[in-house]
Amino acid sequence: MNSTDTTHNSKLDPLVAQTLQSKQNEHQDFLEQLEFKIAFQEDTIEQLNQVVTAQQQSIATLEKTQKLIIEKLKGLQNTTSNINADNELPPHY
Repeated sequence: MNSTDTTHNSKLDPLVAQTLQSKQNEHQDFLEQLEFKIAFQEDTIEQLNQVVTAQQQSIATLEKTQKLIIEKLKGLQNTTSNINADNELPPHY
């Protein structure tokens, strides 16, 4: 190496160091953004999980209520059918 190469390399080293530091800062910023997004997504997933769980409980309650109503209606239908059968006139009237 001659003296101009050494001088050029010494000027290049701070430039390379600055570029590397800049890239490291960019990567750090990018990682922080990813961490923030992941934390936000985890919170969103937890909130959605709570909503889904509440909806599942509501659906189960509604299904039970529906079954009870259907059974009551069937009972009323049978009672009404029996009352109508008792009150029907014979066919020859």
